[in-house]
Amino acid sequence: MRVALLLGGRSGEHEVSVMSARSVFGALLEGGFDVVCVGITREGHWVFIEEPESFFENGYGEVTVDLGPSCYILPDPLRPGIWVNGFNVYEASDESVGVSAESVHDDVNAKVHELVHEPVQESMDESVGRVHVSMDGSRVRPEGIRISQAGAGARVDVDVVFPVLHGTFGEDGTVQGLLELSGIPFVGSGTLASAICMDKDTTKMVLSRHGIPCVPAITVERWRWQTQRDALLEEICDQADFPVFVKPSASGSSLGVSKVKDRSGLDSAIDNAFLYDLKALIEPSQEGALEIECSVLGNEKPVASVPGQIIPSREFYDYEAKYLDRSTRLVIPAPLDDVLADRVKAVAIDAFRAAGCSGLARVDFFVYPDTGELYVNEINTLPGFTEVSMYPKLWEASGLPYAQLVARLIDLALERKRTSQRHVRRVDAGGSV
Repeated sequence: MRVALLLGGRSGEHEVSVMSARSVFGALLEGGFDVVCVGITREGHWVFIEEPESFFENGYGEVTVDLGPSCYILPDPLRPGIWVNGFNVYEASDESVGVSAESVHDDVNAKVHELVHEPVQESMDESVGRVHVSMDGSRVRPEGIRISQAGAGARVDVDVVFPVLHGTFGEDGTVQGLLELSGIPFVGSGTLASAICMDKDTTKMVLSRHGIPCVPAITVERWRWQTQRDALLEEICDQADFPVFVKPSASGSSLGVSKVKDRSGLDSAIDNAFLYDLKALIEPSQEGALEIECSVLGNEKPVASVPGQIIPSREFYDYEAKYLDRSTRLVIPAPLDDVLADRVKAVAIDAFRAAGCSGLARVDFFVYPDTGELYVNEINTLPGFTEVSMYPKLWEASGLPYAQLVARLIDLALERKRTSQRHVRRVDAGGSV
């Protein structure tokens, strides 16, 4: 079975995606899967990574255009797979500096014309043939790769896509929509659930509708902040109980999040949040609560892992604490009594279902052990996936090792494809079916 690993992306979590993909890549090879890798640069250019084993072994943290030829996925179920152009239309050179937009446009059109009217060169076959790594590390041409000579590029057939993309343009339903249109099965939630969970304001509305307790928030829209700043500050300060957290509504890995202890820091914190999104949330700091996370796995019958606790060495669990600070502690299982731990697991599954998730998600909580109160903070549909990330660590503690977890996610992707087909009934011009 061939799996296309999708990594990088146009988000502030680009490096995190590459870190996660490195671990997933190794697990897929260990599981005997045939793996091809597609990287997305920070600018949004799709690259067919010709030597993924070298890319990951050398510890590169960023996808760049020199890793292979341009490629893309078509929103066309009759032409599924990874289409490889064989050249990079975005490639810059010293001679291109200062070239007008019109000439660049003409050059791109000329290359597209070549693609449409000229057959793929034989060298393209050799390029595509360098992508597979066998279990012993040698490179061989993958058996069964179908290379189309229809003029649109070389097509590499894949059975499932594993999007290891975090944040904007990867976790928010955009890539999921493309994959839905392409007809290719993929790991994780669909378009709607991904979009709901990416936007924390929308997540709160959906979960509240289902009676699931959430951290309360004041929502501020950027256009109002730009035009009514003073009035909004007064409104926020009348409602807020400092200290508070200010965060973008749709951002991950705690990017753009600030802890504000009094009114004096509110302006700059909101300005910082709006660097990442059009909405900002102001939430009360949950002083005295434990930060608890629970992993959920499945489609129609999801199951939850044992809960775990995050103990950041910093004032809160920011980007550095998650990925750079080795003194951050993960306590697995979390120090909760059995009744409260079971309730966390039950609410995590309820939240997963309420948002319409599938495949995987990590549900984050604030929990007060003394009173038994708990509040959902957010749902991550594509959580960090390195071997030391909380999502796989919780499953490892629950009896499901990393490589088996990755294989299970592939199975769930194929299952979701089989069970979620939408049949469209044709209606003729007269209105009859």
